[in-house]
Amino acid sequence: MSMLKTLQNSAGVITIFHSSTHPATRLLRTLELEANPTSPPDQPAIAAKTRSLWNWISKGKNEDPGQPKYTIEELKDQLPTYDQLKIIRSFVTEKPSLIKTFQHSFPQFVSEDFKKVKIPEELGAIELRNEGYQQWVKDGLFVPPLVVDWDKKSIANGEKSLQLLLREYDTHVQDETK
Repeated sequence: MSMLKTLQNSAGVITIFHSSTHPATRLLRTLELEANPTSPPDQPAIAAKTRSLWNWISKGKNEDPGQPKYTIEELKDQLPTYDQLKIIRSFVTEKPSLIKTFQHSFPQFVSEDFKKVKIPEELGAIELRNEGYQQWVKDGLFVPPLVVDWDKKSIANGEKSLQLLLREYDTHVQDETK
């Protein structure tokens, strides 16, 4: 029972795939600031230590009031795995409003009429992954950055789409307090 309770209260994961040569610093900074709005923006390390201390003191019995909304996974010069790409495709299928964001990040995987997301067969995807990140970017198969919220089933690739993605957390927090 306690393990289930712990899993329910754990922060979700948001992954940002970006290039080390052109870091998505604004997107990453926005994610960091919004993850824990109660901590000072210039002191994320202190906030993390405070959360660790709180968890040690409370031994998981009480919820940390400063718990982050989500955890950020930063992946530089990496592509989504084939399985992750299929999951992202399912997000786009469930939320057609995401198709333009997906199309911007993976220009060759969306049909011309913007109605279908086509991912190469698994063998083809494995071959493409073996060519590496830089080759995908060079060939226009992937345009970084890409932000993926695995729990909220959403994606973003710019400030506007990131704000839409983060708005779901504000709505979720407001719903929990009612």
